[in-house]
Amino acid sequence: MRDVSRGRGSGLVYYMHDESAAFRFKLAGDLSQETAQDLEQARQTAASILGRRSLVVDLTHLTSLDAAGRKLLEEWHALGAELTVISSEAQARIRSMAGVPIVLLGTGRRASGWLPSRMAGLWLSALVAMLLLAGAVRAASQAGAGMPAIATMSAVRLSSVRAYCNQHHQLNQHHQLTLGCV
Repeated sequence: MRDVSRGRGSGLVYYMHDESAAFRFKLAGDLSQETAQDLEQARQTAASILGRRSLVVDLTHLTSLDAAGRKLLEEWHALGAELTVISSEAQARIRSMAGVPIVLLGTGRRASGWLPSRMAGLWLSALVAMLLLAGAVRAASQAGAGMPAIATMSAVRLSSVRAYCNQHHQLNQHHQLTLGCV
């Protein structure tokens, strides 16, 4: 990712993030007639490398906006830019200044490396099922005197495992390690 900080003492600072899925601008400060032209020139330069990626503009830290700044955001929105913020307070503030649709992004989605609760629940369910299966195979192997369990047949039902082990018990007594039985 490449970050470029710009501003000419004008009260606006912006960062450009060149990512694989999107090209992002992050604005902070005052978007006014003095700064809008510089910002538009940066967008035009970035447009040459955008390709099919989307343009995402984070307005969370924008503090003020005049008519030229409002016009620039309207033009960017018309070009397909997604104007975003990360808090509902910023959304209300920017929407009242800009008059264009502002997308509220959840901060938890990017700030956290944890799995979403539904995905974590699915993984936990799969883990519990595997532990139950392993316990059942172990119990089956200990239930019969010397009945071997086949560890490599994890998808086979317990009745199939028991039938296999009963059928091959006599042949496998001397070759338990090579066949995977314990």
